[in-house]
Formats: sequence, structure tokens, C-alpha cells
Amino acid sequence: MLKLDHIALGANDLDKASQTLSEQLGVLPFGGGEHELFGTHNKLWRIETDLYPIYLELIAVNPNAVPKRPRWFGLENVFPSDEIHLLGFIAGTDAIDEAVKAPPFQQLEVIDVTRGAQSWKFGITHDGGLLADGALPYLIEWQGEKHPLDGVAPQGLKLQEMAGNSLHKLAFDFPIGEADAKFSVSIQTPSGRLLRWTR
Repeated sequence: MLKLDHIALGANDLDKASQTLSEQLGVLPFGGGEHELFGTHNKLWRIETDLYPIYLELIAVNPNAVPKRPRWFGLENVFPSDEIHLLGFIAGTDAIDEAVKAPPFQQLEVIDVTRGAQSWKFGITHDGGLLADGALPYLIEWQGEKHPLDGVAPQGLKLQEMAGNSLHKLAFDFPIGEADAKFSVSIQTPSGRLLRWTR
């Protein structure tokens, strides 16, 4: 059974996009960092769901870093605008090596990734592109006891809906809404504002 781990947004400039997203969400990110392997960096926000907390990741190319393999989330390509774009989501599993042997995840290879004290196994495409152009998730299996949400208090953000036209095919523990889009996400802010991104 797959679990919703986090949702990924992307942008060309992390600092500018983080400021914009913080204003839209009404709260500042609780953390972030750099991914040396991919030459990227990110900012993170905690999101509540009806089942368990997850986090929202805003990720971008780090202009001061040289990647050691193709960048993930399709970030080898520059976005056509400076807007914030929905990339997709990452599903958690306790058996990633077995999960990538079965459809629809056979295109993924499992690699080891670290960021600071955190380490995880990650199921990613060979070229760093999104699986089914974002209609299907990457996979993650956290290693050790460290997780990005450790010690992070709720920030008043709530996942209202996640929907996609391919997600019902997955053995997934999270409720999926109906959608014509490949993937869409709606988040409610502390002020009651509803933000929606569609891929």
C-alpha cells in the first residue's frame, strides 16, 4: 500500500518563488536545503490531511551547484514562465525495491539520496523526467529515524483535494478525487483561501 509522502511544486528561481508562495499560503516555510546529487534546492511547508501530515515542497535548480546526474522532477528543462508549477507527488513505501518491479513503476530505478542528516531511497526515472509526465508519482522509502516533519508544528495548511486521471490505478491509502487533468491539488490556507494547482 502506497502512502502520500509529499507534493512537489517547481519554479525557475527558488528565492523569488518562495516569497510568492509564502504570501499565497500565508505562512513561511519551516525548512529546506540542498540536494548535492541533483544540483537542486528546496523550501518546505507542513500540510495537514484527514489521515496524516505531509509536506509541500517547492524545488528549483540551484544555480551554484553542479549536478552529478540528471536533475529530478524534469528540472533539466527551464519553465516557460516564472510562475510556480505543479510537478507531481511522491508516494511512500516500505518496500521500494519490490515496488519498482511491478507496474506502473518498472521505469523507476532506486537510488540512495541524502540531505543533511536525512537519507532515503528514491525511485526515479533514468533521465530525471517525471513518470507519465507527472500523472504518476515517484517513490520514496525513508531510511533511519530522521524525517523532514520531525519536530515541525502544524502551520494551518490543509490539503482539501488531490485528484488525477491515473491515480485510481494505484494501491493508495489516500482518497483520490475525479479529475480530467493528469494531476491537481487544492490546499486551504489559514485564512480560508483555497489554492489550486493543475498539471
